[in-house]
Amino acid sequence: MANKNTQSWFALVAVFGAILCFSSPAEGLGTVYDVDANKYVGRWYNMYTNFWTDSFTGIDGAECTTAEYGKVSETNFTVTNAYSVGEGEPVTSSGYAWVPIQSEPGKVLIELDNDAAASTYWILKLGPIVDDQYEYSVVTDSQARSLSVLARDPETFDINYDAEVTEYLLITGFTSPTTQRVRVYHGDDCTYLSPEA
Repeated sequence: MANKNTQSWFALVAVFGAILCFSSPAEGLGTVYDVDANKYVGRWYNMYTNFWTDSFTGIDGAECTTAEYGKVSETNFTVTNAYSVGEGEPVTSSGYAWVPIQSEPGKVLIELDNDAAASTYWILKLGPIVDDQYEYSVVTDSQARSLSVLARDPETFDINYDAEVTEYLLITGFTSPTTQRVRVYHGDDCTYLSPEA
């Protein structure tokens, strides 16, 4: 009898372990169901990051951070990231992004020229559409550890959307010392790359 109970317990643990291995923490948050690629491409300013994002990128103290996305097709994009550290010139990395499953447009893969492998880029929330562009985007990875809050314009974001996004991040659990938001500096002394045509 004890043997059957032990076998049942191990079977239960094995099933539970499999569920944990094959499910993602970010699945519980859910990604956006619809992304209009034409409204997502263009220049973004990274308003917030967190400990995990900085750890993954290996960049400490990045300022004036931007991301530029260009459309190759409905599911393929070019990526150019830029940032400065202190008074240094902008540093860039470029690569490609693609949507592997068309029915899940909020789950994107990105491969940059300095990455060993593709990274997950999951779009959790999109802002309203103004001038035919999304106003902001909240992005994490498949493990819901990293954080990037992207905005079309830093000043507009601060005035119109910062409180809304902050509340969303609190509700969705980006509150621990390693996941909580960290502000990215965007000041008058920032030097940005010219937007891609």
